[in-house]
Amino acid sequence: MTRLSLLIIFTIAILSYPTRSNSNTSGSLGAKTGSPSDGSNCTQCHYAGIDNNATITSNIPGDGYIPGNIYTITIDISQAGINKFGFEITSEEDNFGSAKTGTFIVTDNSETKLVNNDKAITHTSIGTSGINNSKSWSFDWQAPGFASSTGSITFYAGLIAANGDGSNSGDTYHSTTLTVNETASSTTNNISNNNFNFNSVTKEVVSSNNRKLFIYNIEGRLVLQSYKKKTNLSSLSKGLYIIKSGKETKTVSIY
Repeated sequence: MTRLSLLIIFTIAILSYPTRSNSNTSGSLGAKTGSPSDGSNCTQCHYAGIDNNATITSNIPGDGYIPGNIYTITIDISQAGINKFGFEITSEEDNFGSAKTGTFIVTDNSETKLVNNDKAITHTSIGTSGINNSKSWSFDWQAPGFASSTGSITFYAGLIAANGDGSNSGDTYHSTTLTVNETASSTTNNISNNNFNFNSVTKEVVSSNNRKLFIYNIEGRLVLQSYKKKTNLSSLSKGLYIIKSGKETKTVSIY
């Protein structure tokens, strides 16, 4: 066999060898949702095939979001024969400028985390394991400004279904979007449930049954706990916080 023949065989073997995956099991590097603002998606690292078995759902009413209100967003993905998944999601104004808008809030810091300067949410290394060829993630999102007139907003999500073999072979890219409108209604940020009441004006939490209160920031870090009947949150920095008491969990704004 000539040297030229050996060189050709060697070159074909290299080109045919599966590309090693550049993916990050601990989460997206950021700006990989395929949105107009991000301009890129997961295929830049995974070299993946394409599918569309993913959805974004929410509890935003059909007539639209209320500025400043907090809603729960859920992403679902499924693919036969796959139990390892990842994602990144962001939200942008539904116009030519496509500016990032709204605030993402981590409610499960074991499976999700903020990314891209807190303008998106992605999976953690623990949050990649699916069951029965599917996976879902949930988190909260606060609509922009109590007096905002942002208009329609689109959520963009890029997802990967990976076979976990360490190469890009068999990985599949899924993408999905959800567009929501803005309602003309207004609301306050007062919270009331079986375990506690929160007053957005006085920034006071009143326990209804003497259960211990746990206050977390949007990254899921515990910042305050109290057994008091009344707990004032004025000392906390402005932002979003998660209040937990017993089985009740609510997200509130401190301004």
